[in-house]
Amino acid sequence: REVVKGDVLVILDLQEVEEFARKAHEGQVRKYKGEPYVEHCIEVADMVKRYMAEPNPTMVAAALLHDTVEDCDVEFDDIVLPFGADAAALVANRQQHKTLDRARLALAPMEVRFIKICDIMHNATSIKELDKNFWNTFQDEVFELLDAMHAYDVWYTVANKVHREVYHNFMRNVLEENL
Repeated sequence: REVVKGDVLVILDLQEVEEFARKAHEGQVRKYKGEPYVEHCIEVADMVKRYMAEPNPTMVAAALLHDTVEDCDVEFDDIVLPFGADAAALVANRQQHKTLDRARLALAPMEVRFIKICDIMHNATSIKELDKNFWNTFQDEVFELLDAMHAYDVWYTVANKVHREVYHNFMRNVLEENL
C-alpha cells in the first residue's frame, strides 16, 4: 500500500482513489446501461484485484483511474500528486498507447496491457448484450487489439493460476461465439 511521491514514501488509500474517480466521472453515465460511469472503473479495478497473481495497490489505483485522463477534466499531475508517479505513469501510458497503432501497443508495459484486457472484457459483455449492430465491428477490433497486445501471454503471465481460464472462457464464450 506504500507508494513513492517524489522522495517521500506514503500510504496509497484505495478508498481515496475511488472517491477521486467518482468525483472525476460525476454526471457521466454508461452508454448502454445508464449506470454511473465510475461503476465500470470500479469493476475493472475489481477484476485486476481478483485475477492478478500478485495484485498491488498501484495496479488497482491505475485501473480505478484508467479513464479519468481520457474522459474527464483530469491531468497527469492531478493523479501524480495524490497517488504517486507509478499509478499516474500506468494511467498515462495506457492513454498514450490508446492513440497509437496496435503494433506499438505491444510495447506497453505488461501492467498497462493487463488493465486494458480487463477493460475490454468488461466492455464486451454489455456491448454484446445491448448493441448488436456495433457488436461485429467491436469484435473485429478487439481481436486485432488483443493480438497486438499479446493478450494471451500477458494474461498467463500476470493472472493467478486459479483464474487463467477466465481469458480462455472470455475468448470462447464472448468473442468467438458469433464468428
